[in-house]
Amino acid sequence: METIFFWLLTAGYLCTGILYFRSFTRQDVTYKSGSLALDITVALHVLALVVFTIEYGRIPVATLAETLSTSVCVTALCYRLVEWRLRDSSMGTFIAPLFFLLQALASGMYSPVQVVEPILEDITFEVHVLAMLIGYGAFIVSGISSLLFLLLDRELEKGEPGVFFQRLQSLPYFYRLTMGSVRIGVFFGAIGLGVGLYFANELWSDFIQDPKVVATFVVLSLYVLVLLGRSQLQLSERSVVAVCAVATIALLFAYTVLSLVGPTKHDFSSISSILQVV
Repeated sequence: METIFFWLLTAGYLCTGILYFRSFTRQDVTYKSGSLALDITVALHVLALVVFTIEYGRIPVATLAETLSTSVCVTALCYRLVEWRLRDSSMGTFIAPLFFLLQALASGMYSPVQVVEPILEDITFEVHVLAMLIGYGAFIVSGISSLLFLLLDRELEKGEPGVFFQRLQSLPYFYRLTMGSVRIGVFFGAIGLGVGLYFANELWSDFIQDPKVVATFVVLSLYVLVLLGRSQLQLSERSVVAVCAVATIALLFAYTVLSLVGPTKHDFSSISSILQVV
């Protein structure tokens, strides 16, 4: 049943992306259809997570597929709040396809898990997971925004931006969105990392060698550099935004590639990993 619902959510995010793109190409500045589709899909996604949590007594983060799907939901919620706060939905054209791709990846990898590590039922550990997911969601929004900033900046330098870029918001808008999202991400990421290190120290004596732990330190350091780049290092807005784009690429690499091919202790699909280190 969960597999079917995973693919239904994938279809929902696909429809959302199509409607956003349709509004963008037709210069529909309201993006009402895309925003409505996103609201419906996210509402169903939240409902699915709540039902899953009630049924299994844990939030769905035991495997990479579960974590990807949960992060899509959290990121979509973060983005929808950004839409509401800034009263602009144009970024949905670019971020909705990412929701679709990540949810499709999660759906393709998903398989039911019967045995999970007991730590997943600890409320404090769930605070760690949710804080990290909110932080990652904000970082993804900042990454999309920084990419659009760099592309628009390059087009403006040419003197004659194309029709595509003429429909985008201004550079100051994307810069404010990037920096605001990074601030939120660093705040929640720091909380999540702190709680996560506490649990890691309790479970694994060599946790600092875990590739995902190391990658998290590196990624958060890059985002802190983004925050300090303008005020302390006197970097240009373009340089600061470029660092943000690099940090987002590093985040996606750590979040997906390392989980798929690298040895990591962040697999909670069974109790075997704890038994191996106790």
